[in-house]
Amino acid sequence: MICLVVGGGGGALDAERVAYRQLFTVEYSLCEFGLMRINDHTLTWNVYGDTDQLLDAFILQSRVPLLEWKSFNPTADLLPLAATGRPGVTYVLERSADLVMWGSIATNTIPADGQPTVTNSIPTTAAQGFFRARATL
Repeated sequence: MICLVVGGGGGALDAERVAYRQLFTVEYSLCEFGLMRINDHTLTWNVYGDTDQLLDAFILQSRVPLLEWKSFNPTADLLPLAATGRPGVTYVLERSADLVMWGSIATNTIPADGQPTVTNSIPTTAAQGFFRARATL
């Protein structure tokens, strides 16, 4: 996990607005700090006030998918290969025997709600190769 803490210091807080901007719906005149965490394929950003109250937050899931075999015990000569990625993004699952020529074996869209994972059934004969998933634009 990677963490980054961002904050200001050394100066006084601005007590008056420089210009009226309709872009902003909330304005704080207080000291704050931001905390960014990157864990695997997820970025989390939280902003806290000087008394540790949460002021704002968001989470971003990477478009880079994670492929993972869910089991190494075939069922009906099929192995489950899960693709986890960013919700709403469509990924093309590809296979190669030599890391040069790639062939598409499935196209999946990660559900917008619920778990961001789609599982594909790969024939055991095809499982002996290399796999990748790439996002389509």
